[in-house]
Amino acid sequence: MKEYLKDPKNSAKFQLLIYGILVVIVIIFIRVNNMLSKDEINNNKENVANTSSDLLDDSKDNLVLSNIKDNYEYEINMEIKTIDKVHNITYSGIKYNNEELISKIKDNTEEDFYVSNEIYSKITNGHYEKVNKEYVYDDINPYYLEIDNIYNYIEKAIEDDNNYLIRVDKIINDSDSNEYIVIEDCSEDSKVVLNINYTNLLKDDNIISFNVKYTITNIGKIKGEYFSSQKVIEN
Repeated sequence: MKEYLKDPKNSAKFQLLIYGILVVIVIIFIRVNNMLSKDEINNNKENVANTSSDLLDDSKDNLVLSNIKDNYEYEINMEIKTIDKVHNITYSGIKYNNEELISKIKDNTEEDFYVSNEIYSKITNGHYEKVNKEYVYDDINPYYLEIDNIYNYIEKAIEDDNNYLIRVDKIINDSDSNEYIVIEDCSEDSKVVLNINYTNLLKDDNIISFNVKYTITNIGKIKGEYFSSQKVIEN
């Protein structure tokens, strides 16, 4: 080999051969790497698509979506942080068929309401007077507290452990926001507990954060006699 390489022409040919082999190796490496990268990108796209569109697993679907009808007790604790102060508002009530009893505590003031077929009445000393739904829910659109709508949010969500992330533009038509609201499922046994961070949906120049804790109990266990005993209304 030494004798062969002493000839300048042979040495040049040998160098060209080595360079050619290196070039071929580099080309093969680049192509293989590109193929692996494309496969990874395609797999990631498929995973994201599946994550965004798949329904929740059966156990969570049965717990959160299927078992709750118009027969349960609930408590809704809202914490609204504004620039000036923190507002704590509580709604508690019983839903039975087309009727509902609501107790609202805001700023240490309690008000009671009776709902029948979507007609709202304020209860005062056993008597009632009709009020608008907006009077009862003056700090939040009641649409965002309706169980069916929360169900829909969870169905549209990306699941991360027990957290459900829902893009704001999937809730508000014509929205171009890519921010999320987050629903955390803390349910246990027969009690459903959902912590909902509505900040990105409801924030404005004054609101810093808007959090809701939704607790639902006695699902499907409300009896007519029990509901009637809680309903104290006189004409």
